[in-house]
Amino acid sequence: MANIAILHANLWSLPATAVSATSAATGLPAAATQNPDRTYIWRSSPTTAEVMLQVDLGAAMSVSYAFLANVRRLNASAITIEDGGSGGSPGAWTGRGTLSATDPGTRIAAVKLTGAPISARHWRFRFATTGASDYCEVGYAGLGAGFVPGVNMSEPMDMQLVDPAQLLESPDGQRSAAPRTMYWAGSFTFYKLNDSDRGTFETLYRAVGTRVPFFAWLDQATGWQALLMRLDNQVKVREELASPLLWTLEMDWSEER
Repeated sequence: MANIAILHANLWSLPATAVSATSAATGLPAAATQNPDRTYIWRSSPTTAEVMLQVDLGAAMSVSYAFLANVRRLNASAITIEDGGSGGSPGAWTGRGTLSATDPGTRIAAVKLTGAPISARHWRFRFATTGASDYCEVGYAGLGAGFVPGVNMSEPMDMQLVDPAQLLESPDGQRSAAPRTMYWAGSFTFYKLNDSDRGTFETLYRAVGTRVPFFAWLDQATGWQALLMRLDNQVKVREELASPLLWTLEMDWSEER
C-alpha cells in the first residue's frame, strides 16, 4: 500500500490559471471546475466528438496527480490526462495516464501520472467518445505535485459511512425521512512523523484550515479511496522524540459532499 497522497496545493484552481473547454453548455462554463463546490459543474454540449478540458498554468509546474470530482464520462468511455509542454502555446500533446473508473459512491476519478513528476505549463483532460452523441461534466478538478508523507497513517484506520438523512416522527410513531447525500468520515494518526513532514502538514492546515476542501488518495491502489475531503477540526501534534525530532499528528476529516 502506497502512503497517502494529499493535494492541498491545487494548481488547477490557482488565480493565474486559464481554463477552457472545446464545448460548454449555457451557464455551465469550464471555469466551474476551479470552484471547490463540487455541485457547480461544467458540462459539455451533446457531441459525437472527443471533448477537451484544458488549463494554462502560466508557467511550467510539477504535476504528479490528477483528480476529477462529480465526473460524467462520454458514453462511459476513458478519460486521459495529457500535457502540452511549457511554451507560450501548447505543443504536441503527450498522454500521461488514464484516470481510474469513477466510483459511484465518492464520484471521483483519479490517476498518478506515468513518469511523475512531470513539469509542464499546459494540461488537458481528454474525454474519449465512442461516436454516439453524449455529454460529459466535471464538478471540480485537481492537478498538482501532491504531498506524500514519509510515514503512512496508522492502521487499522476506522472510517464510517455517515447518513445525514433527517428522520421525522409523527405523534402516532410513523416516520418519514428527508434524504441527504451520504459521506465518509474518519481520523488519521501519523506516528513518528519527521519534522519536515510535520511542517508540511502545518502548511496544509494554514492553507485550507477547515474552510477549503482538498483531494486525498488514501490508498493509491484503490480507486474508491480517492476522496474530496475537508478537515473537521484542528490538526493536533505531540512531540515524541527530541533527537531526531519526531511527532505524532492527528487530524479528523469528512468527505465533502
